[in-house]
Amino acid sequence: MSVPQSITEKIASLPDDKQQEVFDFVEFIVSRQQKATKKHAAQQEWSEESFTEFSMQQAMRGIEEDTIEYTYNDLKER
Repeated sequence: MSVPQSITEKIASLPDDKQQEVFDFVEFIVSRQQKATKKHAAQQEWSEESFTEFSMQQAMRGIEEDTIEYTYNDLKER
């Protein structure tokens, strides 16, 4: 996509400080777009298998240290 000549002319007609504001705004938009693209790419990297494995790891996290001791009184049926 090319920039229409009228936009370039309008920017060129602005004082230097306003041209700098336009440039800063464009840089901000580019930065935001790059972050969104990276985030989208990172979300696409999960395969079903890797997500399932990660999900199970998170669900089981901390269970190894769980020291529940059941007694005879804990039984509902004898």
